[in-house]
Amino acid sequence: MPQCQRCQNTWTWKETIKKSFVFKYYVICPYCKEKQVRTNSSKQNMSMAVVSPSWLLPLFILFDLPLPLLLLSYFAAFALSPFLMKLSNEDAPLW
Repeated sequence: MPQCQRCQNTWTWKETIKKSFVFKYYVICPYCKEKQVRTNSSKQNMSMAVVSPSWLLPLFILFDLPLPLLLLSYFAAFALSPFLMKLSNEDAPLW
């Protein structure tokens, strides 16, 4: 779970999920109300975790696996993505 770099409070899973849907380049800490920025590696890891079940789609089609199993893999990737979020005080360039 992410930890605020200013107040050192660890966010809950529910708070992290809510902040995951914010499309600004920063998020606001629910405890100290200060701006926090997702690290670049965190952005990459979270996006890979959410997109990774899409790579399994050809296997599901090839082996005729049930649709609920595919949906379960999407839900599992989404539910585990907050554990990959890391925060920083300052923004770093993407390259």
